[in-house]
Amino acid sequence: ISLKVTDSDGASSTVSVKDILIDAGQPIVTIAKPANMAPYVFGKPIVFEGSATDPGSGALSGDALVWSSSIDGVIGKGNSVTVSSLSIGMHTIRLTATDKDGWSGNKDIVITVQSPQAPTLSVAKPYYKQTFFFGKTVTLSAKATDPEEGDLSSTITWFDLFSGKKTAVGTGSAVTLSPLAIGAHSII
Repeated sequence: ISLKVTDSDGASSTVSVKDILIDAGQPIVTIAKPANMAPYVFGKPIVFEGSATDPGSGALSGDALVWSSSIDGVIGKGNSVTVSSLSIGMHTIRLTATDKDGWSGNKDIVITVQSPQAPTLSVAKPYYKQTFFFGKTVTLSAKATDPEEGDLSSTITWFDLFSGKKTAVGTGSAVTLSPLAIGAHSII
């Protein structure tokens, strides 16, 4: 490519430009997983999957793809990264793709990492301070649910605190006890 300029007196100047590069453009980046605005629980694995295409040379992979968090910085490289250590908070996750010519493209999503929530436990039977007669069957029943894991009722462990001694008496959502010693029992 050369340039020429001529003034009104007819004097001119010419310059040649060499070694220019016509590039196809910056990489086009997509994030397949996770979904934008998805909530996650702290400490649980999060799978990030994405891809990038350079208009001039095709698919990019490996170190050409860098995943980063607005809170935690670089979290991995490549098409797929699994991370269990993101800090609690709202993260802008960016996948940046850089081609061999140094051109970069990126895509952002937002995810939220939340504190784990404790399961809830509700006792249906026995009622508070309920009285039973010696030799009669005592039925215990409860329900446990967890916001992340769902129904945990089968994992309930029942304890009898009697005369200063704590004894496991069963597991699950329902337990039948018979006979219990005469006296005050705390079922926990």
